[in-house]
Amino acid sequence: MNIRGKQVQVIVLLSVLLVGFNHCIVDFAPKSGSNKRITTENNTTSNNTTSNNTNTNTGGNNSIPDTPEEEIVAQQVDVGVKNFDQINNTFSALTGISVNQNNVRNLYEDVSTQLPTENDVKSFLGASQVAITKLASEYCDRLVRDGNLRSQVWPMVNFGRTPASEFNNTKKDQIVNQTIDHFWNVSENNFDRPQNFQELRILFDDLLMGENQNSTTTTRNTMMGICTAALASAHVTLL
Repeated sequence: MNIRGKQVQVIVLLSVLLVGFNHCIVDFAPKSGSNKRITTENNTTSNNTTSNNTNTNTGGNNSIPDTPEEEIVAQQVDVGVKNFDQINNTFSALTGISVNQNNVRNLYEDVSTQLPTENDVKSFLGASQVAITKLASEYCDRLVRDGNLRSQVWPMVNFGRTPASEFNNTKKDQIVNQTIDHFWNVSENNFDRPQNFQELRILFDDLLMGENQNSTTTTRNTMMGICTAALASAHVTLL
């Protein structure tokens, strides 16, 4: 498998996993049409009336969802997802790459129909995450190629050195921490940093595995992979 293909495979997996971390909070409060019978020790008469009303008002719009899909639609969700325009502008702001950069603009036009069209997280599809990851990869590719911009995210990384000489364990930890600090503006109360750090740290080693450790191309590709995983994650794309 070539380097780009390996990156996309690992990055998509990590991005999907991150979608579930401390974000998708669903309110399972009873729906307005559920008409559940309420029983209390001190209000038997009222309960009988409630039961009779339930028997005479079933059906129609008060029917209970029969399938998982209907249940999802009926649920109240406390989070949202950025739409296509918001995602593009967010990626631009975080990387410093203009939305009008030729490669970015062309890819955005290609994948925009797969990106979320609204802020309702229930409309988010697997194809949406794939499109987000592709767009994030292009932004990160441009970022890694720009010496001034990349130094604002990873000031201590020498992109002119090979992984064998640049990426010791201490440097990897520093890179992951700087990536989290730059791309994920999240509250510590809703963020499991050790778990998220570990996911990116594992990805770092996976991206290097089997690659030429004496090539500066591997250094750039690895940094682009770490960047893409962070940029395409739920910490960036969810509202």
